[in-house]
Order: sequence, then C-alpha cells, then structure tokens
Amino acid sequence: MSNKKTIIFSRNFPYNQGGAENSLLEELLKSKTRISSIYFAQQANHKYVRGIEQLSSDLVGYNDFTILKRFFYYEYVLNIKNIERKIASLDFDKVVTQNRWAPAVVNAANNLGKESVYFLRDETSLGDINNYYSGLKRLARDVYKAVELPGIYKFNSDNEKALNEATKVIANSNYMAERLWEKYRVQADVIYPKVDFDCLKKNYKQAQYENTISNDGIVLIGDTRIKGVDTFLEIAKSFPNEKFYIFGKNKNFISPLKNVTHMGWSNNTAYPFSRAKVVIVPSIWNEAFGRVAVEANFLDIPVLVSNKGGLPEAVNYEAKFIVNSFDDLKNKLRKYV
Repeated sequence: MSNKKTIIFSRNFPYNQGGAENSLLEELLKSKTRISSIYFAQQANHKYVRGIEQLSSDLVGYNDFTILKRFFYYEYVLNIKNIERKIASLDFDKVVTQNRWAPAVVNAANNLGKESVYFLRDETSLGDINNYYSGLKRLARDVYKAVELPGIYKFNSDNEKALNEATKVIANSNYMAERLWEKYRVQADVIYPKVDFDCLKKNYKQAQYENTISNDGIVLIGDTRIKGVDTFLEIAKSFPNEKFYIFGKNKNFISPLKNVTHMGWSNNTAYPFSRAKVVIVPSIWNEAFGRVAVEANFLDIPVLVSNKGGLPEAVNYEAKFIVNSFDDLKNKLRKYV
C-alpha cells in the first residue's frame, strides 16, 4: 500500500451513476489503495455507490460547477478553469480520475508535477463519438454534434495530451488498450472490472430459491438504444411463445409486446440472472467490456453477445456466444429455447 496522499477527482464519483463508478470503487477496494478525499460535483437526487464508506474517505461535493443535461462537451469547457483552480488548491501526491472531466483533471495535476491515474471506461474516453441512431434521429444527432464541435475539439485536444502525459493509464479490457495504442500510441495497464463471484453465486442461489418461477425467460440488462433494446424487441417478435425480460432504469418504458416485460432496475445484480435461461447482450455500440457476459458465463447461463468492442473478449472469443447479424442471433438463440 502506497504512503502517497491519493485523492479522487471525478464529476460523478461517488454517485451510483453506472458501471464506471462501481468498477472504480471495486478496483480501489481490491487494491487497498488509501484514498484520503473524494472530490466531485454536487448533484441533487443521486445516491452514493453502495460500499463507498469502505474507503473511509472524506467526501467533498462542490456545488459551483456548471452542470448541463445536454451539451456535455460545452459543460467540460465551461468547467476547465474551475477544475484547475480546485486541483491547485488541494494537498495531494496523486490523483485518480475517469470519465468526462478526466482530461482537465490529469492536465491540471501534471502542471503541478503531481502523479495522475486515468481510468479508461468507454469509447468516448478515446475521443470516439459515434452516431448509433438511424433515420431522422441520426440526422438530428449529427446536427447536435455539429453544434457542439468546438467543445468536442477542445475535449479531444485536452484528452490526447492527458493520455500521453498521465503517470498511468488503466484500461478495462484488452480491446480498450489496443484501441488506445492504435489511436495515440499510448500503452495502458489492463485491469478487468472485478466481479465478486462468491457473492454473485450466493445471491443467485438465494434469488432462485425466493422466486416462484426461476430461469424462465430471455433477459436483457439495460434498456437503452446502445444496449440493443431495439434488437431485443425485434428478436422477441420472432419468438412469440418465449418470455422476454428487460431490466433497466427507464421508468417510462412501455412494452409494445405482450411477451416482453420491463422489470425495472434491480440493486441485486444476481436477481436478473435468476430469471434468465438465456442472456442477450445485443449492444450496438463498442462496449469496452462485457461484465454481464462474464457473470452469466460464471453462472452457467447461455449468453449471446454482439461482435462489438470488448464483448467477444468477455466470452473468451468463443464463436458460439458471438453473434454477427440479426439472423445469426435468431439461429443461435433457437439452440437454447
């Protein structure tokens, strides 16, 4: 364990915003890194990541940052100077950061001669801003991107500098490390997201025991477009006699099909698997890694993943789990239902 005074400075940490926050917490707990303080943007109606108290760190939320619900790259630009001032005022030897504000944090620390650790979590951290919509929504997204181009340019410029000058860059998959090298010729250490397999198995068995019916349907975890919800609904049409379950945070989701049920979000990560005889991960974006696929495989639940990003890596590149088209998904799913 290092004696260096280490802090975290990140927009959303320690809020329970998604996998990035949970993964960072798990990595810090596993490595037993002593974090003296966590600095973040104060935001209303957000809950802390479960287990954050185990870090025994001071939580310092700032309420003077500009937070935008849209135009995230302009938000980045508007907050750069404030981030720099705050970093300069802090007592630390090393800063850990990730996601949207990471370039400004790393560059500010480097200007002070301090160490910095940059965790790469998804393709936007590599400056890849792809459009995954179609039709009019795709056009609207292109217009939106065009409006934000000055902010995107500034972010990408700062990000390239940060990635090249960070003391350490940590990627969450070989896929991300390879993309980083291809684009910027920067090497990264690879640390897979930690999965507590013992806890997962225990909770899975408990959920099976408590359910009236277990492992009775095809499951999708995540209800957004990039997670492949449209593909999931289309495949449900092809299997009208099968039950399909979606677990996600979209409280306004209304299922258009009788055989598809939106189950809401479960804080028990094992519960969705207890309803699954097959798990589908039909993502249309380049997932950095496929934690859901790893967990399903461990529980001996068949899992089918898109041939995108780090998903094939998550299933050890086994062809029987990787789908290359909608027809391929249908054919492989038939083997399990």
